[in-house]
Amino acid sequence: MLPLGPGGSSLPGGRPRELADGTVRGSDHDAVVGGWGIVISPSVSQLGAFSRRPSTGCPSIAAASASTLSTTDCPPVDIRAVGTRHWLTPTLGIDAALALGLGGGSDHGRLLDTYLGVGPLLGASVVLAGWKHMTVMASPAASLVVFRAASSSGTAFVLDLRADLEAELHFGFWGLPALSLGLRSGLDLHLEHGVDVTVWSLGAAGVTSLARLVSDLSLRYYL
Repeated sequence: MLPLGPGGSSLPGGRPRELADGTVRGSDHDAVVGGWGIVISPSVSQLGAFSRRPSTGCPSIAAASASTLSTTDCPPVDIRAVGTRHWLTPTLGIDAALALGLGGGSDHGRLLDTYLGVGPLLGASVVLAGWKHMTVMASPAASLVVFRAASSSGTAFVLDLRADLEAELHFGFWGLPALSLGLRSGLDLHLEHGVDVTVWSLGAAGVTSLARLVSDLSLRYYL
């Protein structure tokens, strides 16, 4: 179990002590302040700009399975991110990650296009409330992903600006305060720019349904 942060203590009986700034001294969150959390993030984006053409981009069986979604596109590429969160103070953290999607291959002797999606994701986390094992925070973030497939006529740029609320649950009740799960939901300003088209949208993102309750989980471990 990680040691408590500087000045960590609790009330008699092991109960955490809540401070004026809303943090809980002696909580799992307090134990990871100053540490670096390695995170595997869920899908950064899975929209039109990351699609491939059935004729050159994906196996014929995948193109057939996508026929109910589109007659011209393969299923979109899933862009994920790996990064870190560092708590500068008990109430302020910074987030940095690299979004990445890479693939290619062959299908019955037919070469499939190689594709690459890559870009930075930057954000911050500000604690709003805390308990023994869970912390709720505001987590604004921005990501810019550049996507290119070998068959495409140009490069696509995808920009997301998000204003999220995030709940981070630590596993201190199992003796693992350094391990946590994060769920976030909020507003997303999304912009896609390709060779001949630019589209944008503003709407809810993150955990907006029971299905996404699982698909949008972030797993983090603090070192």
